Amino acid sequence: MTLTGTGPIQANGGHGEWVDGGGGAGGRIALYYTQSQFTGPVMAQGGGGSRRAGAGTVYWKRAGDAVGELTVANGDNWGNYTPLTSPEAFRLTLANRAVCYPEAPLSVARFTMPGEAVLTHLTGQSNLTLHVTGDATLGAGAQLTVDGRGYPVGDDPGPGAGNRADWSGSGGGHGGLGGWSRSGAAGGNTTVPCSSPRRSAAGAVMPAAGRAPPGAASSAWWWTATWP
Repeated sequence: MTLTGTGPIQANGGHGEWVDGGGGAGGRIALYYTQSQFTGPVMAQGGGGSRRAGAGTVYWKRAGDAVGELTVANGDNWGNYTPLTSPEAFRLTLANRAVCYPEAPLSVARFTMPGEAVLTHLTGQSNLTLHVTGDATLGAGAQLTVDGRGYPVGDDPGPGAGNRADWSGSGGGHGGLGGWSRSGAAGGNTTVPCSSPRRSAAGAVMPAAGRAPPGAASSAWWWTATWP
């Protein structure tokens, strides 16, 4: 099939009531073609409202190609998460303020974040794992971030937990030592070797209710790349 034209292809989420209603999530678009001369917009953006929804996905695959290309873009609007999996090692682009997290380790042929977008993991997931077999490009505003995504998770302080002294708790350790509390509690210890940050994030110890809270530790991200 030859894909031509300039008209829009869209699966955008609906808009919610702007004071209290949340927007609907973007949908999924998959385009399979032999040749493409198409120049129109292809969009699967989250809808607006009191809180904007997460972007959907757009998948392109040309006949004869071993893998396709997946794009997640949210129309330059920050919104909710878009979960990602990689059933094949496609070429992955995150753009236009998409905010994504992997449901399992990602393995892709190429990874591109040309501008403002986020790849992270959820609190409670052990780490962010991204395996890129080709080129990886991060533009200005792109964020591969696990800031503050470590322990505690519920009542589990995790490895590298901080300590409690009197009215305040210290910060969790991970790559470095956690910060001392004002009351003198020592920060948590380092938990993983610097060459293989695959272990779960470190933790902080919370003081009694109504007292000064510690800082949560960052998690870890693990990225391997085989450069052509």
